[in-house]
Amino acid sequence: MNLTFREADRHLLFGLAPLIQPGRSAGRLILLTDLFVIPPPLVSGMRKDLYTIYDGVAYRFDGSSGKVIWQTPVSTRVPINNQPNWALLHVVSGVVYAVLTFDIYALDARNGEQIWHVINHTENGYFWAVVDDGRVYLYSLDQTFSALNAADGSLLWHNTAFTTGDGHGFHIRHGHLYTERHTNRGRDCEIVTLDGVTGEVRWYVPVPWTVLSPPLVEQGVVYIVAGKFLSALKELSGERIWEQAISNITLDHLYLADGILYAETFLQTTGAWRRNESVSDRLGRRQIFAFNARTGQLLWNSEPGTSRLLLPLVDGLLLARQETYSIAQGYRSTIVGLDAQTGKVAQSYPLQDAIWGTLLHGTLYLLESVDLPPEKEVFRAKRDFTLKSFHPGTGQLLSAHLLGSEETTFHMVGIGNILVYRWFSEPEYRLVAYHLSDGSLAWNSPMPPPPAQTSSPTKPRSAPVLAP
Repeated sequence: MNLTFREADRHLLFGLAPLIQPGRSAGRLILLTDLFVIPPPLVSGMRKDLYTIYDGVAYRFDGSSGKVIWQTPVSTRVPINNQPNWALLHVVSGVVYAVLTFDIYALDARNGEQIWHVINHTENGYFWAVVDDGRVYLYSLDQTFSALNAADGSLLWHNTAFTTGDGHGFHIRHGHLYTERHTNRGRDCEIVTLDGVTGEVRWYVPVPWTVLSPPLVEQGVVYIVAGKFLSALKELSGERIWEQAISNITLDHLYLADGILYAETFLQTTGAWRRNESVSDRLGRRQIFAFNARTGQLLWNSEPGTSRLLLPLVDGLLLARQETYSIAQGYRSTIVGLDAQTGKVAQSYPLQDAIWGTLLHGTLYLLESVDLPPEKEVFRAKRDFTLKSFHPGTGQLLSAHLLGSEETTFHMVGIGNILVYRWFSEPEYRLVAYHLSDGSLAWNSPMPPPPAQTSSPTKPRSAPVLAP
């Protein structure tokens, strides 16, 4: 039974959590990701390769063959004061940006040669980075923000006057930073936006609860959820346009399409379940809510037990999961398409549960996860992972390919080069590709020995990135 993967995986920080050393403090962050993601636009015929950092070495793997194209050492000094030993990769416009705890490297994506290297000589390491519009935005563990010129690594600004209070990440929207500040020992919260060019505070707005979901900025309006409150603010000033509240729940996961703003119930991880709450009651609290984006009016709410797959609206359908639990039948999950205007089920898809999904060239791909029956289990529970494709509008099953029966977590990277990519973090770090046409293994690449000259005192690792 797999009840809580969405809550657990939304804390993964784009795959970093499995790679952060146990016992290291990661600080508090605005939640940054979810297992279901909207993929970047795909360019027909554009080849993609895999980039990753493993034990202090950056690699580029050929996406078609799995062979190493280049490898470049990217070392950093040993973190102190329980700071995490981590690495984050961005591949933007032919440049690989490797952000480590105390070092940032810019490498030529063609050959791995270093373009520039910045060393952080302070005791406060970097913990999050975003590359956008020619700038590398950084959040450090002293709770301050800074920005570098992406072309040469020079410092553009460092705002030491503003801190987040107890440590939060940030998001870039339309060239500006959005973050959260806690004051009064965490009792008071504010949404704060910083100017991306200067780093100065543009405006801030008090909110009644911590902000779990990234802000949504569209057509001059900033939409935020804070506890049971959903608000629309003017992008230039932060002035409130409207506010809506749904009693006895916490809202999360904003999505805007065709003038309708969608949100859903946020449920915490298993350890934070309400006292004496049954599984069926917990699942029953899952709901999707639809609002008029202009006025905040509640248009509809879904049946209990429904949560949205974080994928774009397709053929007028909002893709969602419906979950139920009973003593007689146990846990059951189905994938459905909700009518975006009414919230009613308009389409169903023949699979039990999906732990990953993407839309590619008008086809819906979902990775089904099914618990194996007891007679097939050996020592540890296993699950079958099957990649299924559907016509999103009709629900017609187009293909189904078993990718394997595993005991470990299935980490998807994405689809490219007519291949499906995944990675393993245990028992050894390796990259694997399957043929999209039939699910057969294309290649399986463990990490090669590090270059002889590598002498990094730490062994930072990143999740792999699929990019041109």
